[in-house]
Amino acid sequence: MKNSILLFLLFLISFQNYAKHNQAKGKLFIIGGGSRPDAMVNRLIDEANLRQGGYVFILPMASEVADSAIIWSGVQFYKNGLTNITGYNFKAGEILDKIKVDSLENAALIYISGGDQSRFMKAVEGTPVIDAIHKAYQKGAVIAGTSAGAAVMSNK
Repeated sequence: MKNSILLFLLFLISFQNYAKHNQAKGKLFIIGGGSRPDAMVNRLIDEANLRQGGYVFILPMASEVADSAIIWSGVQFYKNGLTNITGYNFKAGEILDKIKVDSLENAALIYISGGDQSRFMKAVEGTPVIDAIHKAYQKGAVIAGTSAGAAVMSNK
């Protein structure tokens, strides 16, 4: 019995050490539908430490009007003091440019627009885009999303 307790305690300690050293450094910033007040956008910018450098990468694939989603989201970030803003509409079946995927992986903030979450998942499923988002999060990026962009952050 003592050996079983000792083995369990050793397992528990080793698991806690593993979890402590392998935790993601990033944050999720989940936004409901509707408008994004400037105070919220500024909080998002601060959470991502974007005033000290780095860039925003906008993913508009949930939107029916993806290019407009990049523009309008970008305008709001710009209006709140950011200038290093990019975005790309990855499309289902597209051969992905490694530079764009690497750019996504190294963003300080990844913002996923609203729209239809199944449209977003169809565009990224089975692609390096999902891995790039996960890697960015592991490195410390903030992953933010509005409406459908928030829904795709769930694990189900």
